[in-house]
Amino acid sequence: MFPGLGQFIQGRAVCLGHASLYLITLFFLLLTVVGNFEYWRLNGYDFVRIINRDVIIFSAIFLIFLFLTIFLSVLDAATWKKGQPSPLVKFAPRLAMGLAGAFFLICILSVSQHESSLRVGCSNNLKQIALAMHFYHDYYKCFPPAYTVDENGKPLHSWRVLLLPFMEQAPLYEKIRLDEPWDSEYNRQFHDKYISDFFCPSVTSRDGIANYFLPKREVSEKCYYSIVVGPETIFPGSQAMNLGSISDGTPNTVLVVERFLPVCWMDPNNEISFDTACSGVNRNIFGIGSVHTGGANVAMADGSVQFIEDTIQPETLRATLTKSGGESVVW
Repeated sequence: MFPGLGQFIQGRAVCLGHASLYLITLFFLLLTVVGNFEYWRLNGYDFVRIINRDVIIFSAIFLIFLFLTIFLSVLDAATWKKGQPSPLVKFAPRLAMGLAGAFFLICILSVSQHESSLRVGCSNNLKQIALAMHFYHDYYKCFPPAYTVDENGKPLHSWRVLLLPFMEQAPLYEKIRLDEPWDSEYNRQFHDKYISDFFCPSVTSRDGIANYFLPKREVSEKCYYSIVVGPETIFPGSQAMNLGSISDGTPNTVLVVERFLPVCWMDPNNEISFDTACSGVNRNIFGIGSVHTGGANVAMADGSVQFIEDTIQPETLRATLTKSGGESVVW
């Protein structure tokens, strides 16, 4: 039933090759299954979106190793029965272990390179959001408030909703009822709307593991970018601030940050508080954080994007979050 297990039981040298092939085959099978499941789950169970580059590559490698395992096992069994093992079968263990080492090395390098490209994609998302912020500022002479409020001061909509017309999402913006709360019966239909600029591309690789340890998130909670709210920041609340209020200098003041736990992009109630943000990068699951190794991306008020390491000093982080604290920032 499992080619090569008989050789393994007999203690023959070729079993090392078979064992290596089985391990590699199972490894890529796992990657294929997990990859399919994660892409399926994160993209609203849309079958078309399962077909992505990584899953295709992992599936192809899995099939190659499965075929190689069966081929070498059958060849070994046939030649061993004749009492004349072929040179190919004798060479199979070294070949298999060499291939194993080569492919694992390729995987490590590929994952590293892939994450690097995903981090660049995340940086580009933040640049687009910061650019939309400045387009909004050019039009309204101020940045969007952290949230809009009704006549009683109750939050209605997030700043992300206000940015839609400046992010090529005007048709969606026109459908939303701004005079109703973000979670009204009518507006709920937009919660699951996927806006790529609000989704960190590196998250797919993190969620499969993180969801075993972190609170379960709803499908609509696909936004991984936030602002820091507080009187010391650019976003004190429902009050809109302009560039003139940033006396610390726009290159030294944080505008938008990555957040570890996602929120619904329309939710006006779950931004990161100033005190939580000051606790550090990747120090609080409700604060600034990311899946990127060593830190998180942030967009500065001048539109640039910086990668803040999780070893940043608390006083430096605090200085970047305030708009007019008078602190000097040394990166």
